[in-house]
Parts: sequence; C-alpha cells; structure tokens
Amino acid sequence: KQLALAKNNSQKINILTDLGMIYTNDGKFEKAIESFKKAVVLVKKQGTPAVEASLYNEIGNAEADMGNN
Repeated sequence: KQLALAKNNSQKINILTDLGMIYTNDGKFEKAIESFKKAVVLVKKQGTPAVEASLYNEIGNAEADMGNN
C-alpha cells in the first residue's frame, strides 16, 4: 500500500529496500530478493551506483542465507 502512495522513485526505492530487510529478518528470503531486485530496477534509472551495489550485496546476503552460495 505504501508503495502505491510513494511520490517518486527515491521513496519507492526506500520502501522496497525496507521491505526486503523486513522479509530477510523474517526469514522470507525469496520475497526479500524480489523486493531488492525491484529496487535495483529503479536505482538503475537514477544512476546511483553505490545504492545499486548495496542492493546487490543485500541480494547476495539473502541468497547466502537461503543456502544458494
């Protein structure tokens, strides 16, 4: 619901990243990865490589936690 209310891509990225972190903490790694990947798509449009790298790190961490390392 919050994602639909977001006014710009920065807000959407923050919401998707927060969701990913929540899913990770809850052990819902597939959902976390999905949220992080959606955020990556938006980040690529903004051209912020540091944020993109951070998201890929979170994806890797979630995959490792799932046992896909």
